[in-house]
Amino acid sequence: MIPATFVKLEQMPTNEHGKIDRARLPKPEETYILREDAHIEREARTPVEARVAELVASLLKREHVDFDENFFRLGGNSLLGAQLMLRISEAFGVDLPLQVLFRSGSLRALAAEVDRLLLEKIESMSDEEAEEWLSRLGLS
Repeated sequence: MIPATFVKLEQMPTNEHGKIDRARLPKPEETYILREDAHIEREARTPVEARVAELVASLLKREHVDFDENFFRLGGNSLLGAQLMLRISEAFGVDLPLQVLFRSGSLRALAAEVDRLLLEKIESMSDEEAEEWLSRLGLS
């Protein structure tokens, strides 16, 4: 496994027994996060991408997230992933299995899956129902 974050230290903080004192380790800075590639797109292409990014950033307690990053490389784990799926369900009214998060290569791909499910749901509605539903979600 490759660490997702690196922090340069002069020396490791230790406790009185000479063991690493994890509580005194500094928080990683955004500049030291390992990226899959040099091209990072920071702007959302769709309202769904923007909302998914907000949900992920909130859950991971980050100021922002990059759309081309993987949830797990950003610091997520399976428990946080389950929470994210619940938040997506509440925000968009669609149910995604946790498996989708594991298969998604990026937040952009996850948002595309949400878009696909939204489209399926909208196609089963009348125009008026779809407009009202999208309006309630803040996507119209």
